[in-house]
Amino acid sequence: VALWERAKRAVRHTFVATYPFCHAAVEGCELSYQAAFLVVGAPFFSPYLQQAGCVLARSTPRQTAAAAQAARRRRAAMLAGRGALARTAMQTGWVVADNAREALILFVLSFKALEW
Repeated sequence: VALWERAKRAVRHTFVATYPFCHAAVEGCELSYQAAFLVVGAPFFSPYLQQAGCVLARSTPRQTAAAAQAARRRRAAMLAGRGALARTAMQTGWVVADNAREALILFVLSFKALEW
């Protein structure tokens, strides 16, 4: 029993002593991947995506503008012939959906800033 307790104590001591360094190394690796993705244009956002083989597709500002214009045309076609209440409800839903994406991005960036 005494041998088991000493082994448990040694493992706990080793874990407590090395955890901050291991955690900092993992966080630093993730930060370097994110910085490389944003600044240099690396194909992977995180080491986990690289291990999974997932490559994020980038879009140019021209592609983004074309997609936004297509969405505006689709929405205008959907609004045609609808009553005022239905138009207002649809437009409200679209405003919430469009701004929720930006709010989520802002939330994630704020969380990352607080994390560091």
